[in-house]
Amino acid sequence: KNIPKPQLKFTDKVDNNPQIPFIPKLRTKPNAIAPLAMMLLQFDARPFDMLLLDRHPEV
Repeated sequence: KNIPKPQLKFTDKVDNNPQIPFIPKLRTKPNAIAPLAMMLLQFDARPFDMLLLDRHPEV
């Protein structure tokens, strides 16, 4: 099937240019294990690190 991509309807176009720093559009993370501000400080951390530390703090 030829289904149109939903991201073509986004009002804010995504720019994946590596020369531009990442700026999150989300202001909060209501279902997050770690707050957004903490995740931005640990930007180089892998996304699943907080989940692993939460479930296995001895690591």
